[in-house]
Amino acid sequence: MSEEIEQPLEGIEPNPRISSVKRGAVTVRDNACDLVIALGGGSVMDAAKVIAAAVLYDGDPWDMIVHGLPEPHVPSRALPLIAVPTLAATGSGMNYSAVISNEDTKKKSFACPPARMADIQTKNRLPRSPP
Repeated sequence: MSEEIEQPLEGIEPNPRISSVKRGAVTVRDNACDLVIALGGGSVMDAAKVIAAAVLYDGDPWDMIVHGLPEPHVPSRALPLIAVPTLAATGSGMNYSAVISNEDTKKKSFACPPARMADIQTKNRLPRSPP
């Protein structure tokens, strides 16, 4: 029988910060989690995408963010990610990019970690236009 570890990470702010990503990666790594679950809107999903890759990267997660580096680190692997969108407006659940802010440098940029999440069956049941 496997032991289940449940370690919530709360407090992902709108326009997720790299400090939250780093905190999340430490939490996932310290608890030997093998899966990341994002429950929330676009900011939560963006942070979770980068957390899922950052936990398997030994360097600074900010190196994965395209912010003017001549050669940013493009992650080639990430933990599995399950996203449960609570807001169907951002598109974060349908693409692999993530926007992250650095509160120290005041820069905001994007990453493309290898995390994809899309439940096509659920998407196909959504109405084509608002009621």
